[in-house]
Order: sequence, then structure tokens, then C-alpha cells
Amino acid sequence: MKVLIIGLGAIGSLMAYALSKDKLISRIGVVIKDPSVAPKLRKEGVKFHFDPPPKDLPEHYRGTRKTIDPSVRYFIPDDDFFSVQQALTEVRDWDIIVLAVKAYDVIFLARDIAKFYKPKKSYSLLLVQNGWGTELEILEIFKPEEVIVASITIPVEHLGPYYFKVYDYSKKGIAISPVSWENKFIRDLYLALRKSGTNIQLTRDWRAQKLSKLLLNIIANATSAITGLLPSELFTHNEIVEIEKRQVNELITVLNKLKLPIVYLPGYMVPLIASAFRSLPVPILKTILLKMGSKGRGEKAPSLLEDLRRGKRESEIDWLNGAVVKLASELGLKAPVNEKLTQLVKEVYNTRKHLSVEELAAAISS
Repeated sequence: MKVLIIGLGAIGSLMAYALSKDKLISRIGVVIKDPSVAPKLRKEGVKFHFDPPPKDLPEHYRGTRKTIDPSVRYFIPDDDFFSVQQALTEVRDWDIIVLAVKAYDVIFLARDIAKFYKPKKSYSLLLVQNGWGTELEILEIFKPEEVIVASITIPVEHLGPYYFKVYDYSKKGIAISPVSWENKFIRDLYLALRKSGTNIQLTRDWRAQKLSKLLLNIIANATSAITGLLPSELFTHNEIVEIEKRQVNELITVLNKLKLPIVYLPGYMVPLIASAFRSLPVPILKTILLKMGSKGRGEKAPSLLEDLRRGKRESEIDWLNGAVVKLASELGLKAPVNEKLTQLVKEVYNTRKHLSVEELAAAISS
């Protein structure tokens, strides 16, 4: 299979690396924004530091850079392109196109693909975004059998240009599901990832997969961006744990109304996590969250805070807590905590000023 990665950030780079390790993938191309970095990328590749070093992690089969450090690996693409149009017009036989960009950019890229790509054969889009909603936008343009949905539970921290730290690669992993089981590439994609040593899971229902991942996504994400605190700091406050409990329970109510199961994801017993949020009192839940807050993440900030720290002006909040609000409204339900968190994250992105824990608690209770 030939794979094109659009977006060589943390998740796009990780997907490229994982796919590069198996011979079922014959070619990997990437779209990069800055042509000036192409010579360095071709020579040195993308660097990954694994913590802890995974067991039996093979070097990839192409563009290999040897290293004596078992925790360091590299990915060097077969081709690089400077625009989506160039990638899709110069090569007409991509099998899988990975949209590894932020949720707010997905629909624009999808329109470009539909406009510029005249393939010689069928192909699939692989969506790897956090949250909920990009899939519905894509399905307004592409057929269900052309779309594969993935949820990545491997934490990846951006350390520098094309340099990433990857936590718990062996224990965490990737869940994939086709929107339609008539998809022609789901089997080979699953096999390529499994044979490469990635902890890969094939889920039956893409909606259950994505909404279960959304449950993980919203924990300590909006609250972290609003306060500027990491989960290990957030979860020392009972007020924050109470907010987390309420926002997660609003999503669980939506899932129950949709009659969708909460499913296990690689490295995460999501049904048990949901049960803890539903039934445990704050003091006990606090102890569990403190253990979860730092385990396998190191000092990696949740996505909304990480983007804020990197100076981004646009956030994915509408596809995270905002998605819970939208789903609840469509079902005749309310999600007031998620609605307030959505509003506050937008304000923080606009003002670049964090709230204290006390200010956040007061805003939620008002």
C-alpha cells in the first residue's frame, strides 16, 4: 500500500513511523508546510525518543538511521511534497491518505482532496483527530466505504522541529474502525500496524470508538487549558475533580441516550473509568485521577493547553466539550458544564489569561 500523510505534527509523524516498519506499506509520502526544512528532513528524518524504550521495537525498513540508543528511532519519508495539490496531482495511486491535522482544518483539506485528486483506483481517508464531528463533515463529501476512523491513545510530546517524545508505546496503541465494512483497505492497514509491533485494536462501531475516546479526551483538557495547570496539579483540588465528574457524566448520559457502548481502547479500560466517574464519590475519584494524571504522560500537557502554550489562536474545543453540548442538544438533553467549559476555553484563547482554580469553580457553579 502507498500512504500519504498530510500533517507531519506529533500524530502524523507517529502514524508515519508506525506504518514505515512493515513491508505491506511500500511507500510513504508526507506533505510539509515549509520547503526550507525538506533537505534536513530528507537527511536526518523525524526523531522519536521513546519512554520507556519499547521491547523488540524494530528499525523501519526504509530510510533507516542506525542508533545505539534503544530509546531513539527515526522516520525518513520516501517522498515529500509542499502542498496537498502537488501530492495529489503528481501521484495518482495513493491507497490511504492520512488527515493528521487539527479538527478545524479537516473539512478544508477534504474539499481539496475531492477537488484535486483523480485517482487511478479506489482509496481511503484515515482520520486521526481527537474529539467528535470531523467524521460527520467528511461523510458529507466522501462515501462511508472510503473512510477509516482511528483513535490514538499513545501520548506524544512535541520537543522541537520534527522531534517528539513518545510515552508508553508498547502499552498504549491505536484503535481503528471503518465507517463501512466494505472498505477495501482496513484489513491490510490492520495487518501492517500489527506486524510492525504497534498495539492495534480493530473496533466494530466507529461511533462507539470515537465517543469512548472523547470521554478520555475531555478529562483534564479544558480545565487544564483554563487554569494553565497540568493534570497532576489539577487533581489535587476537590473542586476540579467535581467539575471533571460532572462533565464526564454529561457525556455518559449522551452515550446512554444514543444506546452506544463505552468500549475499551488500547491501554485504557474506558468502561471502568466511566463507571468510576459515575459512581465514586469525589475523594475516592480524586485518588484515582491523581494516579492517572501523571502515569504514562510525564510532563506532557493535555492538547488544549499544549496548543495554547505553542501560541495557537484556534482550538479544538468545539470538537471536544463543544461536541458534547451539540450532541446533547440534538437529543433534547442539556450539558451545562461542558457548555461553560467550552465558553471559558474560548475566552482563554482570546485573552491568553488563565483563571485560578477558585475562579473556575465559581464560573461553573454560577
